[in-house]
Amino acid sequence: MDKKIIIDSIIVHILDNSLGTLVLSDHLHNSNNEINEFIEKHLEKSIDDSNIKVACFNQEENKINQLCKMLFEDNEKFAFISKEMADILYKIMLQNPDIPSADIAFVLLDLEGIKHLAILKFNYRDSYIHYVENSELGNINSIIKQKTALPNENQKIDEFVYINLSSFKIRLLEKKYEIDGEKEFYLSKLFLRCTSDISGKEKIKVLEKTANNIITKYYGEQEIEKRINFKNIINEDLEDLRKIDVERVANEVFGNVPEIKENYIQEVQKKGVTEKEIFVEHKSEKPIYKKQKILTDTGIEINLPLEELKNKDKIEFINNQDGTISILLKNIRDIR
Repeated sequence: MDKKIIIDSIIVHILDNSLGTLVLSDHLHNSNNEINEFIEKHLEKSIDDSNIKVACFNQEENKINQLCKMLFEDNEKFAFISKEMADILYKIMLQNPDIPSADIAFVLLDLEGIKHLAILKFNYRDSYIHYVENSELGNINSIIKQKTALPNENQKIDEFVYINLSSFKIRLLEKKYEIDGEKEFYLSKLFLRCTSDISGKEKIKVLEKTANNIITKYYGEQEIEKRINFKNIINEDLEDLRKIDVERVANEVFGNVPEIKENYIQEVQKKGVTEKEIFVEHKSEKPIYKKQKILTDTGIEINLPLEELKNKDKIEFINNQDGTISILLKNIRDIR
């Protein structure tokens, strides 16, 4: 189910390194149905991104945390606070030119009835527009490159931050850029000064990679069946609960052999996934796994829809007596 979002206020600041100066807005964005819809669509896309990381402010003196507390106490200071935050971020960008220029939308909103501050970083993209030049000979129509185009409402933005103004918990999506010669997450390390967990999607990758290693080691003829079983369990948990029960995954895939099940849980914990339940920001109606790719030793590659693999009337894996595997596709009406 989509989260209920109610936009209160929007203000936009221009953080363009090529200008050499920060262009701040002194006033909130005018109320405009088209722009509100544009921002709302980006909010809806971002809040359900499975790459979101959960974070919390570090305990030392933290300017962004202080500004958030000020905003919690007085929403009328929203414009001032957004300018202070934009100034902090722009100084970081000037010191680290690998960070892309952007327009930053600060959005005060209610998310599921709780006041939040959203910071949407619209990194510039190249686009092309027409340009009409008037001359003595008449009009000359040209196509020119526009280097400060924003992502449209159908595109995902690369970086954003949500700050709960009651608990001050943070959810963010960020990218690494070169900081002092090394790739770093500048939003969490330098701007927010927060400590973040790995995202739910990254944790799923840990579960899957660990499961595949163990399946390959212990299950020969059942390898494909076990891998498909793992993906189906993940999809079911996300659809029904929006979280993944690690114990249930281990039981369903390896429960018939307790030693292998315990080995799986231990390996997952060694790789940093220590919680019993993994919460994932993900639209439940869209399965995270849609296909199972099969590559044979003869060079044949098949992409099979995961939902069809449950149906024995459509697909069947046959273990032959000589140790080979046959894949039988049934009831096909048309081949293109």
